[in-house]
Amino acid sequence: MVGFMGFGKTTLAKHLEKELPAVCLSHDEFMTDLYGRNLPEKEFREKYDVIDNMLWNLAKKIILCDCNVIIDYGFWSKKTRYLANGKAKSVCPNVIFMN
Repeated sequence: MVGFMGFGKTTLAKHLEKELPAVCLSHDEFMTDLYGRNLPEKEFREKYDVIDNMLWNLAKKIILCDCNVIIDYGFWSKKTRYLANGKAKSVCPNVIFMN
């Protein structure tokens, strides 16, 4: 899912999760559940990277079980979209970016 905050990415992701079906992996949800809100910037960045790696590994496992995965991140920059596309295509050739 691609888009800025408040654009409805998570709402659409949750809808698609039921419709497809799929497993929706939301970085924001994992961060909040594990660490709460409003971490100091340095701590946030460290935790963000840990969660990012964990979610990509989990996505790979889910895809290898022949299930759909929705990665509900912002992917705000071209660089993050490019890197995510490469990671996803290394596991599955059928990658769709929605915005």
